Amino acid sequence: MLDAELSLTGFLGSIAQAVLIIKGAYYVGIAFAALIPVFYFIQMLYLRTSRQLRFLDIEAKSPL
Repeated sequence: MLDAELSLTGFLGSIAQAVLIIKGAYYVGIAFAALIPVFYFIQMLYLRTSRQLRFLDIEAKSPL
């Protein structure tokens, strides 16, 4: 339960910080909007690659 609370607190804190930054400099909001799809694509690529590497590692460690 504590982990979920900490995760939610961190997420909401990040959103609040982003809002304050955007309020201070509107062009940063434009950059945020442009970077969100880029970060999403990188995350999907990383997750796929990470999964493949984990399977290869498990296969390499298994007995013959």
